[in-house]
Amino acid sequence: MTEEIAAALSNGDGYAIGSNVADWDVDGTTTSPAECAARNGLQDVAMALLQDQADVNATDENGRTALHGAAGLGHVAVVRLLLDSHADAGAKDVNGCTAREFATRRHHSDIESLLCDHLELEVKDSEPF
Repeated sequence: MTEEIAAALSNGDGYAIGSNVADWDVDGTTTSPAECAARNGLQDVAMALLQDQADVNATDENGRTALHGAAGLGHVAVVRLLLDSHADAGAKDVNGCTAREFATRRHHSDIESLLCDHLELEVKDSEPF
C-alpha cells in the first residue's frame, strides 16, 4: 500500500490520492491515505497528502485517525506534522481511546508528552480572557 502512495505522488497524482479520504483497505480496515502514511512513518508522504487537502482528521471504520496510528507506532515526526496541520488531539476512536492513550499503551512517552502539551495549549487558547 505505501508503495502505491509513493508511486502516485512521484507521478504527480497526490491530489487524487488525497481526495480519496477513506477508501483504502489496509490489513482488512478501511483507512485514509494520510492514515496509511502516518502508520508507516512516511512523513514526506503524509506532508504531501496534507498539502493536497487530505483530511487530517479522517477516520477509519474504528474511528481512528492518522494521529492515532502515528502515536501508537511511535512516529514522533509524523505526530508533530499532524498536530501542526490541526489534527484533533482529543479525537476518540469507537472504544473511547485518544492518540495519547495509544502512545501510553505502547510506551512512547515522548509522544505522550507532546500530545499532553498540545492538549494543554488547546485548552489555554480556548479560555476567555
